Amino acid sequence: MNELLKKLAEKDILLEVVDGRLRVGTSGGEVDAGLLGEIRENREQLIGLLTGKEPIPGRAAGWQTISPAPVAMDYCLSSGQQRIWTLSQLPGGNRAYNMPGVCILEGVLDQDALEFAFDSLVQRHEILRTFYVMNQEGEVRQVIEPAENISFRMGVTVIDDENGSEEIVNRHIGIQLETEFDLGSPPLIRVHLYKTGAGKWILTCIIHHIAGDGWSMQVLIRELLLFYHQHRTGGKPILPPLSIQYKDYASWEQGQVSGPALARQKEYWRQRIGLGVVPMKLSLRKRPAVFTHAGAAVNYTIDAATAEGLASLAARYNGTLFMSLLFFLRLLLWRYTGERKIMMGTSFAGRSLPELHGQIGLYLNNLPLIGTVDPSFSLRELFEDVREMVVGALGNQQYPLDRLLNDIGYKTDPGRTGPFNVFVELHSENDTSYAGSNADLRMRPWALPFYRSQFDVSYSFIPTRRGLEGTIIYSTDLFSEPEIHIMKDRLLGLMNDVLRDFDGSRRVDDISFRKFISGSGANAILRDQDLQEAF
Repeated sequence: MNELLKKLAEKDILLEVVDGRLRVGTSGGEVDAGLLGEIRENREQLIGLLTGKEPIPGRAAGWQTISPAPVAMDYCLSSGQQRIWTLSQLPGGNRAYNMPGVCILEGVLDQDALEFAFDSLVQRHEILRTFYVMNQEGEVRQVIEPAENISFRMGVTVIDDENGSEEIVNRHIGIQLETEFDLGSPPLIRVHLYKTGAGKWILTCIIHHIAGDGWSMQVLIRELLLFYHQHRTGGKPILPPLSIQYKDYASWEQGQVSGPALARQKEYWRQRIGLGVVPMKLSLRKRPAVFTHAGAAVNYTIDAATAEGLASLAARYNGTLFMSLLFFLRLLLWRYTGERKIMMGTSFAGRSLPELHGQIGLYLNNLPLIGTVDPSFSLRELFEDVREMVVGALGNQQYPLDRLLNDIGYKTDPGRTGPFNVFVELHSENDTSYAGSNADLRMRPWALPFYRSQFDVSYSFIPTRRGLEGTIIYSTDLFSEPEIHIMKDRLLGLMNDVLRDFDGSRRVDDISFRKFISGSGANAILRDQDLQEAF
C-alpha cells in the first residue's frame, strides 16, 4: 500500500469517495492502465483510508494523523500561507497571486444552479471563507468566517458585441485579475459570468493563492459540476462532509515541522544547500528594487522525435522525462552563467496523504533543485547527478521551503520572489482540461493572452501527441523577447545536438553552443557573448 500511495502522489492522481464509490481523477486526462488496475485491486482499503476507517500506513515513523484542531478564535498559518502572505505585502505582490480559472461554457446554462454550486463550495471549504489578521504580538492568524455570514454572489455581464467580444472579454478579465483581494475580508474567491452570445458564456473564477493551488482548481471544478447537477435535478448531496479543513492541516503541519518527524528531511536540505543560497545571474540588466511581476511568454514546440529522444535518454539511465529536461536546462544555465552550482526551483503537490486529495487549499511546496556541473563530467555522470538530485528532493519534499530558508538565515530581497530565480515544471497532458462536461453544458478552457512572472524565468512543459509544448514565462524587467527566443533556440539546439547519436562518455565541455545561435535578434546575441565567451 505504501508503494501505491507513493505512485499516486508522484503522478498527481486524485482519489475521492463520492456516495460510497471511489472516484479516480487526474489533471493529466487518462490514468495509466497498470496503475488503474492496482487501484481496483486495493479499492476497499483505499476507501477505508479516505473515510478514516483504516489507519494510513507509514505513520509509525513519526507522522501523526491529521485531526480537527481545537476550536479557537483564530488559527496558525501553514508555512505556504506565511510565504504568500509575506510576498503579498510587497508592492504589486497581492494581485500577483490572483489565481485565475477561465473557461468557455456552451449549451444550456442554469445561472441559479451555477451560483448555488459556488455558494455550496464556499460553505463546504472553510479556506474559501477564511480571512487573515495580525494579533497584538505581530503574528498573522487565520480566522474562519461562519458559513451563515457569507452571502455569495456571482457577477454577470452581458457583452453585446459579436465582432469584438473576445477583445472586450479579455479586457474585463484583465480588470478582474488586476483587482486585489482584501485578505482581511472573505470570501477569497471571485466569480464573474460574461454572456457573449446565444448559448455561450465565459466564466471567470479567481482565487487568491493563499487559499488554493493548481490541484485545488481541479477539485473546485469537479465539485462545482456535482453541486450544479444536484441543484438542476433536485437530488440529495452526494459529497460526504469533509473530515478535516485547511486550518486542521495548518495546525498539524506546524506540529510536524517542529517535531521529530521531519528532522531527517531538515538535515538533508541543510546539507544540500550548504552555506547558503546564491541566485544565478542570468540578466545583465539592473534588477528593480522591487520585483514587479511584469511578464510575457514565448511558446514553442519540442517535436515528437526530440521528445522521443528525451524519453529514451531517461530510460537509458533509469530516469524520467522530467530528469531529461532538467539535464538539458542545467547544461544551458551553466553555459549562460558560468556557475558550477546550478539551482532551479520546482513544485511538489504536497498531498502525499490521501485525506488531502479532495481538499481546496495551499498544499503546494516549492523546493530547490541544486546540482553541480563539472566540465570534466561525462554526459552519463551529469544525468546520474540530476537523477540523484530529483530522487533526493522527492524523498524530502514535505519539508516547507520557508522553514528551510529560516534554517539557513536567508534574507528576503524585495527584488526577488525567493531563493531561486529559475523555475521548472512538467505538467500532465490536458492539465487545464475541464472534465465533467455533460450533454447540456460543455466546458473548455479559455486561453488568457497575458502573463505574470513569478520568477526571472520559468520553464513549463506539457506532453502532447505532437511532442512537448513548451512555455517560457519571463520578467520583462530583465529580458526582452529576442533574448528569450535565443535562450529557447539554444535549448532546442542543445537537445538536438546531444540526442543525435547520443554518447554517454562525451565530456560536458566538448559541447559547443555557438552553432545554436539563430537570427532572432542581434541584441540578444551580443548580450550572450557578454555573458559567456563559451557561447
